[in-house]
Amino acid sequence: MTVQRSYHSRYAPQREAERFIEASLNKKMPGTILLLGPGENYIGRVLAERYPWALVYSMHPEAGFIENTVDTEYQWWPESPVQLAVFLRKALFNEQTTAGVAVLEWEPVMSYFPEAGIQIRNSLTRALASAAADRATVSYWSANWLKNCLKFAARIKNPALPSSLAAPIIVCAAGPGLSACYDFIRSRQKNSSVWALASAVPALLHAGIQADVSIATDPGYWSGVHLRHSLQAGIPVALPPSAYAGTGLLESGLPIIPLNTGLIFERLILQLLGLRSTEATAFGTSAGTALSLALKLTAQPVYVCGLDLAAAGVKIHAEPYAFDILHELKVNRTQPIHSQRYNESINVYPEKSGIWRFSRAFSAYANELYIDESELGRIKRFTQSPVQTGGLENCWPPSLSEVDSKPTLKPLLLQQQQLHAPDARACSRLLDQFFTIGELALRRAGKNKKPLSFDESLTLKALCGAATAPALALAARGQLEQADLDQGLVALEAARPYWEDRCR
Repeated sequence: MTVQRSYHSRYAPQREAERFIEASLNKKMPGTILLLGPGENYIGRVLAERYPWALVYSMHPEAGFIENTVDTEYQWWPESPVQLAVFLRKALFNEQTTAGVAVLEWEPVMSYFPEAGIQIRNSLTRALASAAADRATVSYWSANWLKNCLKFAARIKNPALPSSLAAPIIVCAAGPGLSACYDFIRSRQKNSSVWALASAVPALLHAGIQADVSIATDPGYWSGVHLRHSLQAGIPVALPPSAYAGTGLLESGLPIIPLNTGLIFERLILQLLGLRSTEATAFGTSAGTALSLALKLTAQPVYVCGLDLAAAGVKIHAEPYAFDILHELKVNRTQPIHSQRYNESINVYPEKSGIWRFSRAFSAYANELYIDESELGRIKRFTQSPVQTGGLENCWPPSLSEVDSKPTLKPLLLQQQQLHAPDARACSRLLDQFFTIGELALRRAGKNKKPLSFDESLTLKALCGAATAPALALAARGQLEQADLDQGLVALEAARPYWEDRCR
């Protein structure tokens, strides 16, 4: 042990750790426990004995505290080869958190290493906020993800597979700064492929810029409103089956590029339909998914426009925007459109820096975006917004990357794919698979007393909503008994008629 200072009781460190845990947890039964500065791991050993089901992750402010008897997978220190954000993501984005998350800080250690302590606490605060948003997203949207996948199975007509590009890609988001990038986009159209979030398509079309691909990932109805403009303009659309495609898009014959963001619903429906997909990373904002897709399909520079993650004065989005009509319908002598936009800007985006205004949602998106360090050198984000995200440097004015070879653009080629079963039968077969997955998962958890996997838990949340929440929490603790199992199975069977109606 390289650290000589004593951070524990000289006489009864084990009993001291026991009292600390009793006071901190107060009979709570979390599935994941995060230890800040556990010192010589008396606390960790007590937790292993009293909470055998819990996953315990330790963050040390100094390498001398590393416990040789604990797998380094569950320990972090400043010189660790794993970034703290990555370590925390692994700790917080798993099904053990269904049973709850507890954070324990051993103050004698953390107070002695203030700089490392600040780093750990700040990173943990951001990670907890992101994980809470992710859990809320999963709980709220899981049923919609499944509904959208079932519609995709029944309606898709023209699935396509994109080719790789030997040219730069310009990713356009719908931030208020997009218009300031129009001249750059126009100057590069002959040498680059322009990709737009569906929400940015109206503004680009108004500026005379036709995107090569429109990208949508949202499961809510507003995604369909945005996608109308792509459908009308004949722009191929890239979306995961879990996204809401609106009315008429999937059936239209317009090329649809299926994306696979990793959801079990997407994987199984694509497999059932016999479709090859393009992998993309899911983020809270479609811009993150579009950026991950661009990085996979080209080795050339990627330029990002309109990803401001802030409002510019009263201008919240690029204009025109699909939902501008909501303001226009309310216009009268006492509520002119400028006043409405001002009120929205002040109320929804309360924080301010210069002309830029921020919201909690934008901050969450900014914190969530993660770009591998090896890719940062070929991405240029053009914005005057002060918001930082994904380790990307904010560049202004727009300029070419030093590695941009200015090639002559070869158009994005889309290969048509054949469907195995593009009808309602595919929907019914898929639904049967999910009910089988849910039933087997509950029975296995009741038998072996182990937590459900993320896919199993997500399936049950989608099918049954809150009805299976108690069973999931008990399974995460290894305490699912027969009575709880029976309740979960009853809830699962009760949900079947509702979902069968979705396939008709």
